[in-house]
Amino acid sequence: NVSLSSFDKFNKIGLGDIDMWQKATSDLVKSKTLRWCTSNFLLGLETESERFLLFFGDEENENRVQLFISLLLAISHNPRRKRNEVYHSPFVYLFGGCKMFSSDLLKKCIGQYIQTLKESFGNSLSSRKAISSFSDFVCEMFPAYLSSYYCSVQQHTNLTDFKKGDIVWYVPNLDQEGLRKKATIVKIHEDDFPRLYYTLRIESNGIVQERQTVSKRLRKSEFSSKLSADVHTFQMEDQLLREIVSTSILKEIVTPVFSCPELKEINELEIAAECCNLVLSQIGVFGKGGIGTQRYALLQALSKLQNQLIACLDASKLDTAALYLRVLSLSLGYGGLTPESKSSALYLNFDAEASLASLISYYDNSEPVNLFDECSLMWILVLMGSIEKESLQKAVLHVIIKVVNQLPCESDTVGLLVLRGMKNMYLCRNNEHLNGSDIKAVSKIVNAFTKTWETEPDDNGNISGLNTDSKPWWWKPLDSFLSCCSHMETNVLGTACQENIPHLLSSLNIQSKRWFAFRLLSHAAKIEHPSQVQVDVEMLEEETRRRLLHWQKNMIDEEVEELEDEVLTVFEWVPPKLMVEIESWIDDQSYFDNLAEETTLARMLCWLIFLEYLETAAKKDVLNRISFSSYGNKTGAVFFMLSSCLMFLDAEKSKKTCEYDIFKSGDILEHQEYACVKYLAMTVLFHTIEVFPALSRIWWEEDCPKSFLSSVSNFVQSKVAPETLKRELQRIRDAATLGEMNVQGSLKSREITATYLQDECTLSIAIQIPANFPFRSVDVDGKKVLGVPESRFKRWSLQIRQIINNQDGTLLDALLLWKRNVEKEFEGVEPCPVCYSVLSVKTHDLPNLECRTCKHRFHSSCLYKWFASSGKSQCVMCQQPWSGTRV
Repeated sequence: NVSLSSFDKFNKIGLGDIDMWQKATSDLVKSKTLRWCTSNFLLGLETESERFLLFFGDEENENRVQLFISLLLAISHNPRRKRNEVYHSPFVYLFGGCKMFSSDLLKKCIGQYIQTLKESFGNSLSSRKAISSFSDFVCEMFPAYLSSYYCSVQQHTNLTDFKKGDIVWYVPNLDQEGLRKKATIVKIHEDDFPRLYYTLRIESNGIVQERQTVSKRLRKSEFSSKLSADVHTFQMEDQLLREIVSTSILKEIVTPVFSCPELKEINELEIAAECCNLVLSQIGVFGKGGIGTQRYALLQALSKLQNQLIACLDASKLDTAALYLRVLSLSLGYGGLTPESKSSALYLNFDAEASLASLISYYDNSEPVNLFDECSLMWILVLMGSIEKESLQKAVLHVIIKVVNQLPCESDTVGLLVLRGMKNMYLCRNNEHLNGSDIKAVSKIVNAFTKTWETEPDDNGNISGLNTDSKPWWWKPLDSFLSCCSHMETNVLGTACQENIPHLLSSLNIQSKRWFAFRLLSHAAKIEHPSQVQVDVEMLEEETRRRLLHWQKNMIDEEVEELEDEVLTVFEWVPPKLMVEIESWIDDQSYFDNLAEETTLARMLCWLIFLEYLETAAKKDVLNRISFSSYGNKTGAVFFMLSSCLMFLDAEKSKKTCEYDIFKSGDILEHQEYACVKYLAMTVLFHTIEVFPALSRIWWEEDCPKSFLSSVSNFVQSKVAPETLKRELQRIRDAATLGEMNVQGSLKSREITATYLQDECTLSIAIQIPANFPFRSVDVDGKKVLGVPESRFKRWSLQIRQIINNQDGTLLDALLLWKRNVEKEFEGVEPCPVCYSVLSVKTHDLPNLECRTCKHRFHSSCLYKWFASSGKSQCVMCQQPWSGTRV
């Protein structure tokens, strides 16, 4: 009926019934239905003003205010709301936000909320619903008074905070935080990375001194965090409104409850605590702190709670102590159903040293108890930003690790608590050495993540398109924890992942867990020692043993033994489940007929982890690279992955500049818009060609579809080859094994020149890298030197070409092998007549089989391959039936 007003229509269809909305507050199904109806009705009104007038008209009467608050209470959120999850009601946006609400209307709405909160005392579900809705409304109407992310810990430096030449403030004595000296960073020392230390230039009284120090003694500003709380300044009118609102909340709810906490119900104390947090962090407490002020009354009430807490600890009344710890934590910003704040204790000048000392004393003499431990950790986390004494901070960190190792972190509440505890601990430790207790704690987090933390978000009834967050509860805290641990010792995080690797690999197939599992597996792959030692074939997975037997068919005994050694080398480093996964790809005959993006993503991430293991193993021993190359060839995984990339790769577009760095798989993790297969395909293609150049060239020549040949070649020339050469040159510059060999290289000319002095002869060799390497082979040219036969230079050139073009070796591997060959030849060792090399390109062994007839010496692997290819068991040189001895 067009003659009816909007409110009449709203009322006509039953949505204006206050009783109905109040009943819907405790009925999730009904509230979701009403939420859908109301949102569609509001979206049907064209302007924000129309929607606003629907509820408040021109007179802003009490009934309309009550209806509005009842509606927000019913539809604002699922009553099973996750802790620390702030949900801003989308309906406020439909009304135009806080700009539409006058001061008088805001005071009426706050008053209605306060009345509702008081009425909910005694009913846990209703009180949680009410405080959640109230928190959302306050956050919408009032920008945060205290910075939502403020912590004195952040004044301590991270690895990337400073650079050479920066002005910093040096703290000579950590127990006297306020005494800081101005200094200039002269040099940053990275020889003990990630534990950086600095050389500082300090000028005092005309005297210039230089000294070295660690990062935890450097600050970004001159003043201690105690001296300045990070607060916003507001217009006088806004400040007056905030003062009225905060006074109303404190007088009506907080002060009456806190005045006699021992007589109050638990949910009353929690509501008062959450309201206290809203006042401190979001609205503000104004005026000086003298007797009779709200600030003074609040400080006294919290101090009284702390004194009662200490008394309970002294009397070992842990249940009551846990309650007080929880109430204090929620009051000062832990963030249960209200926003988290890390600066409330600083802002209020609350001295919590006495309660921290009591907690430390308790844990020094007692074993953890779960519920009490949770509340203790909450209180410690709230106070982390205000702890400045180094001795107290160390004692608190000891308590954190002890509590975390005891708490089961499978539930969302405790899981969130543990993640925050570990994050704060690592921030405070500032990259100091970690220990077994840390590994145990991180392992618990990884175990809970892979096995028990939910994989899909709860159904909170969010309106489609209106501020919907589809991530599970653990997403942000886990991301924050891993980010702060990004410079942690790799062995710590990697070791913590070891026992959970099979579950992490399975998590690559779960959309919500995929990227976190990849990050954790990347740390595990960087551990610089094998995960298996003294391995044998019986230790392999059954599927791998079966495939090994299949690969060994029609091989001679020496080849059988060689392949077995190569597979076992891979097994020493790579998790068995990952090997089985990679080996199975070649059997998936229908994969390319019915491409599934989710399956491809998981496989590409598995492959990147495999390449990470390869690089780690190759750093330990260059021969491991050859074993991985042989394994990659036998499994067919290299060809499979390269072909798989083509199905999703737009090589022409990839030549253009984009924000996504194809050379860093971590870029996907930092920018989720790139977390899709088309971007990942470029990264996988690059890394595969970089790590397996020889196999990639064979694939391009024999298996790459003709329609892709040109585009793939262009991609390699424009993207892969320049970056690969850049990385190779950096690897050479970082090498500590070159000795007296001097290596120069140019990205522009793409030429590498190595010069080596041996027995007063200066030997020089030049390697020319083609623009589309590895699809074209490298050229090697040796500079002739008087007294060195040309045949030697030809042999050396052949060795270098063989290891780069055919063995998937790096430039550094080839140059080091050449250096060792030169040394051995000048010592008088004759090269193998089969491969023309003193050192075996594959095993780096000297010739170890000698013919009894002609006395020539051969590498065993070269000789047996000669026998297999010629079909004869005769000496290569004298052609007599082989009769040799091992030397």
